[in-house]
Amino acid sequence: MPFNRIVWKMVKADFRKYLFYFSCNTLAVALFFLYASIFYNADVDREKQFESINYTLAVPGIALIVFIVFFVSQAHQLFIKRRKAEFGLFRTLGMTNRDVSRLLVLENLFVGILSIVAGLLAGVLFSRMFFYLMSKILGIEAVSFGLNSQMFSATIYAYAAVFTVAVCTSLYQILKKNLVDSLKSDRTAEHIALQSPLLGWIGVTVLAGSIIGLYVTYTGPNGGDYLILWTIFAFCGLYFCLSQFSDVVLQAIKRDEKLFYKHILSVSSLDYKFRQLTSTLMLITVMIMITVLYGTMILYTYQDAAQKVEDDHPYDLAFLEADGNNPQELLQEVLGNEVQTHDRLPVFTFAQQDPIAGWMNTYHLVSVEEYSRLTGDSVQLEDDEYVHHINQQLSDPLENYDFTITFPDIEGIEPYQLAETITEQDFNQLGSEFILVNQQEYDELKGKRKGIEGTLHYVNLNDWESSYDPITNLERSFDLTNKGNPSPIDGVRHEQLFHLSSKMEASVINEQTNGISFFVTAFLSVLFLIGSFVILYLNLFSGIEKEKRKFEHLHRIGLTTPEMKKAITTELIPIFFIPSITGITVALLFIIAISTDIGGILQNPEVITYFLIIALLYQSIQLVFYLYARKRMVTELM
Repeated sequence: MPFNRIVWKMVKADFRKYLFYFSCNTLAVALFFLYASIFYNADVDREKQFESINYTLAVPGIALIVFIVFFVSQAHQLFIKRRKAEFGLFRTLGMTNRDVSRLLVLENLFVGILSIVAGLLAGVLFSRMFFYLMSKILGIEAVSFGLNSQMFSATIYAYAAVFTVAVCTSLYQILKKNLVDSLKSDRTAEHIALQSPLLGWIGVTVLAGSIIGLYVTYTGPNGGDYLILWTIFAFCGLYFCLSQFSDVVLQAIKRDEKLFYKHILSVSSLDYKFRQLTSTLMLITVMIMITVLYGTMILYTYQDAAQKVEDDHPYDLAFLEADGNNPQELLQEVLGNEVQTHDRLPVFTFAQQDPIAGWMNTYHLVSVEEYSRLTGDSVQLEDDEYVHHINQQLSDPLENYDFTITFPDIEGIEPYQLAETITEQDFNQLGSEFILVNQQEYDELKGKRKGIEGTLHYVNLNDWESSYDPITNLERSFDLTNKGNPSPIDGVRHEQLFHLSSKMEASVINEQTNGISFFVTAFLSVLFLIGSFVILYLNLFSGIEKEKRKFEHLHRIGLTTPEMKKAITTELIPIFFIPSITGITVALLFIIAISTDIGGILQNPEVITYFLIIALLYQSIQLVFYLYARKRMVTELM
């Protein structure tokens, strides 16, 4: 009989087995494509110049690739494990190793090609839907859906490489086994060499030590390197915890014989399941941990940056008008009725070389009377005194900053004395700090110091969030007017003096960088969530026939239907929720340790808020997955 007919007859004889295998590979291709649709997206690609975007894409991308490699390998191993007996039978009937290899390659080639076609179609469909839903839910419009050849080629190459390695590995294992092992392979359970409760407690100790080590070393000069080291140790400890979990629980329950014999069926079955699914549960736990940890960090960064935009821009617009640059007439001409308030601050702008760094710093000389009129703060200064207004909130104590302002090119004037340093954000950042003197000194200094006299304009709009186009038009009008004008201050670029400070522009930049990072993280988190459920679901249901026979035997010896449902529930709850609870707990401990870099978790309670939002959302979706799996399991086994 030709090989093609053999393959076709095998597919028809056990269609569900092949459908399971095909579905797994199709999902793997779709997940590859979903990630590629983000990585090679035109809007995201334009932002790869920012390190945060590359970091956001790289870390979850590596995790996703590892996950898919494991997923494809696991699906292939489950498929082949149920086929090894068939291959053993073929070899008994006279097939050579070459014939078995040819048969295996032919059927996998058939499944692989169909999976690529179906996976790409599903990936295009779901990526379009995901882009739409994520943009609407998150309110981020900076990323639009699009397709290009790189997405398809990268997906095909990546999947083909993983699939080829999985097939070659299985082929080697099949041909290496003798006939007896092949014929009884479907009745052989996964064997874990090291089984000891002591190893479980060692794992807990290693995990706890890793968290403490990260907490102590993260704020040091090599915190990033230590993060990688402690994460590796944490994963090792976590693996020992999960691999020995059933032994630890079993040992604890056996101390109470009454409790043990009452739940002996559930405990024994759960022990067997954990031994079989250790690597799967470990992978799911790590994926959940990465998702919650990374999602919390990116959400905090995004929201913190949005708040910083508000804090750094007390006014919606700010610009310097001087020497024929940025004429205020254009403001009324372009914005018109959009202007709500318009404050003006006369300044004298000059530059002074930094005595240490050597570059030119610019300062705005302002009279305290004008400053008090605009801010409402009362400041009194003598003739030889000045106030240094830094125009920003300092995160460190003031003594860490050394400010000295002198006027070396003014003859006959004694050095001024610093009366006060103001560390408040009263105005938009325009690249200059403020020097406050009284009106008499202001009039005298601006006549002797090299610089330009001008006016700072501070404008609030009726609705800055919807004023992107008018603000862009104003900026273009200023650029056209200023075009060709030289810088009026030597050593200072024209753009540095006359750029437009806009809350809208800063908000757009935040959305294009941190917003895209959050979008990508949320997108990949959905992939991790779906993938972790599917791989657990497939592992549970791949041996459904064996489970069905087990419960049929138990039913014959007196196990009632309610007791069977209770046994199923008792088995599924730990399998579904121990990985999620463990992953979320480890993520929380990592967040507490990493938060030392921003002053600690108590100084930033919003971090815990974001963590709880993501963790509760994750657990809620996991609950839905569990209820669905439980319903299917009860339906299949009853």
